[in-house]
Amino acid sequence: MNIPELSFTKDKRVAVVGSSGILLNTEFGSEIDDHDIVVRFNVARTEGYEKHVGSKTDIRVMNGHSWAGTTNKNIFTGFDNKFTSKLRNTTLLIKSVTKSDETLGYQNTHPSNKVVILSESIISECSREIESDHGPTCGALAVILLSKLTDNINCYGFNFYHDDWCDRHYWENINKYDLGEFHNIDKEYTYLSKLNETGSISLR
Repeated sequence: MNIPELSFTKDKRVAVVGSSGILLNTEFGSEIDDHDIVVRFNVARTEGYEKHVGSKTDIRVMNGHSWAGTTNKNIFTGFDNKFTSKLRNTTLLIKSVTKSDETLGYQNTHPSNKVVILSESIISECSREIESDHGPTCGALAVILLSKLTDNINCYGFNFYHDDWCDRHYWENINKYDLGEFHNIDKEYTYLSKLNETGSISLR
């Protein structure tokens, strides 16, 4: 799972910031921003939520539809289809992208950003790592890839979809959909919990 574009994270102190509404019950903002590298997902916002989630972003892992701006707003009610065009100086790791979304994604991306399209072989390797027959979530994917480069990873806002649907993203309401069609959350929980127990990562 060698991704040269992530070499700058080697042996760094990394904050991986999930999207759960549980973050609104915390004030981790300054602690998160104090890390060498901060990772976020899809269209997770920082403006207006700085005391909870910080403001710094170095890496953003995105599904193809989030990058392209084609996410279903009937499900993700707060989705901003202009979000990608506002990003600057960020490494964007893109997974599960269609050709049409790839075209739109590149059109929307400012040249100050670095785009890395993750191959299907990398996605499959990450699935095998968590012993899942489904693709990994952006969160699990980020932790798996980064754990090969550093053993100093702190994870915030990972609640493994135990929230009510209305609380699964701290910045928006989500209408219910069949999550199990895409990911195996139980497998991801087991895998990341083991990493936490062995000290490879810290689930905050």
